[in-house]
Amino acid sequence: MQGIKVQMLEDYDVDSTGGIELRPMYSEEDVLTDESGYFHIRNEGFPKETLSIGFSDIDGEENGGEFAVKVVTVITCQ
Repeated sequence: MQGIKVQMLEDYDVDSTGGIELRPMYSEEDVLTDESGYFHIRNEGFPKETLSIGFSDIDGEENGGEFAVKVVTVITCQ
């Protein structure tokens, strides 16, 4: 799915209605998924044992509809 904003997160909060507030690790240029849904984020190191990545629909109903914010947490390894 194209046009989804992807961010490495410092942290995030879930409110009582299930809404997610993202707190990005960096305030750099937006990383967006391409037409195949792929993205590339570069980082020089991972400060924690896990890394949370946030996905936000920033184009509204374009590209297939409006989608809720999602967070995926992955375990990092060396």
